[in-house]
Amino acid sequence: MRSAHRWNIFREKSIPTVQFAMVDYSVYLVTDSSMIPESSTFLKQVENAIDNGATMVQLREKTMATRDFIDRALAIKRMTEKKGIPLIINDRVDVALAVDADGVHVGQDDMEAVTVRRLIGPNKILGVTCSYPHEVEKVCEDGIADYVGLGTVYKTATKKDVKTPEGTGPIGIRKMLHVLEKHKANIKAVAIGGINHSNAAKVLFQCRIPGRALDGLAVVSCIMADPDASAATQSLAKIVREKEFGKDKKNSGREEGKETEVIRAVRASNPLVHHITNNVVKNFCANVTLAVGASPIMSEFAEEYDELAQNIEKLALVINLGTPNSSTMDIFKHALQVYNKHGKPVVFDPVAAGASAARFECCRQILNAGQVSVIKGNVGRDHVSLQTYSRVYTRRGRQSAHEGSRLGGGLECRKDN
Repeated sequence: MRSAHRWNIFREKSIPTVQFAMVDYSVYLVTDSSMIPESSTFLKQVENAIDNGATMVQLREKTMATRDFIDRALAIKRMTEKKGIPLIINDRVDVALAVDADGVHVGQDDMEAVTVRRLIGPNKILGVTCSYPHEVEKVCEDGIADYVGLGTVYKTATKKDVKTPEGTGPIGIRKMLHVLEKHKANIKAVAIGGINHSNAAKVLFQCRIPGRALDGLAVVSCIMADPDASAATQSLAKIVREKEFGKDKKNSGREEGKETEVIRAVRASNPLVHHITNNVVKNFCANVTLAVGASPIMSEFAEEYDELAQNIEKLALVINLGTPNSSTMDIFKHALQVYNKHGKPVVFDPVAAGASAARFECCRQILNAGQVSVIKGNVGRDHVSLQTYSRVYTRRGRQSAHEGSRLGGGLECRKDN
C-alpha cells in the first residue's frame, strides 16, 4: 500500500494525466516494431488493437532515437486518449514526461522504481517487471508500484535479455502471486512472455492461487505480428473475458455411459496418437491405441513434429516420462511446445513423479514448458506428487487426487508452501 507520507510529498507537484476510475489490465499490448507484417504499419497495428479490445498499450522502443520515440509516443497517445485507455512508456521516463504519458514500466535493470515514482509523481501508473519472488517482495516493501509484470511465463523470442530464458512457467507465476497475497498488496499482476491465443485461457487458469489471480495478460507477437491485428485482438479479448478454461459447464460428475460414447467417437474419427514413451511399454501402448480405434505412431524424431501437428487434423500427443535423460527432456519439451502451437491435445504421464527429486524436477520442467490437456496419474504411485499439488492449489479444504490431476495446472515443487 502506498503511504500517506509519499502521497503528500507529490500532491502539489503532480499534474494529473487522463484519470481512470479503474485501470483495466486485461488485454495489455506491448509493442514491438521489429515484427510488423509487410501488409501493415506499426501505427496501423497499434490502432487496430486499440479499436478492437486492447485495454492498455505499452510503447517499447529500445533503440529508437529520442525525438523519434517522442513523435511515435505522441501519435499513439492520440489513439489511446480517444479510447480512454492508458499509454505506458517502457523504461524511458524522459519520454513519458515529454508526452505526458499515463505511466512508466521499468525492468529490474532499469531505473529504480522509487526514483521513477519520485520523477513521475503519484498520479501516474508505475509497473515493474518481476521474474522471482524476492523481486516481488521488494516491490511490496517499496509500496509505490501499481502493478507488476510477472514472467516471462514461457520461452519467447521477443526479448533476448530475460533472466529466465526458458520461462518461469505457471509454477513460477504462482510463487510470485503468493508473495502478493502474503503482503495483501494492492498491486495488480499481469503475466507476460510467450502468451498467445493457444495458451491464454490456460495461463489465466493455471496462474492463480486462493485469493489471488492474474489481472491481465501482456502480449506482443500474437497481435503485433498478426496480419489481421483487429481479429487477433478481438479473439484474445474474448478469451480473457470468458475465463472458462477447465470448467465443465454441463456436468462436473461422471455421466452414465460416457465411456462407451467416447470410445465410439474415437473409433468413428480414427485419430492418430503420437506416443513419446519408453521402450518397455511401446508395444503395449500401440496395441491399446489400436484396440480403442485410434492409430499409433511412436516417434522421437523431433524434426517431423511440426509437420505432423500442422497437417494432421485429428492428432494427439502422449508424453510418458518413462526413463528421462537430457536428450529425451529436450524432445518432450519441444513436442509439447509444437503441439501447443497447433492447438493439439496433450496427455502427460508423470511416471513415478515422486520417486526422486530429479524425476520430480523433470515433471516440473515439462509442465512449465507448456500446457497439457490431461495429467494421467496412478493415484497410489503418484500420491506424493498429487497430494503436494492439491494441498497448495485447491480452493477447498479437501479434494481427491483424481480431481487434482484433472485440473492440469502442474505439479508443485516439494519445498513450496
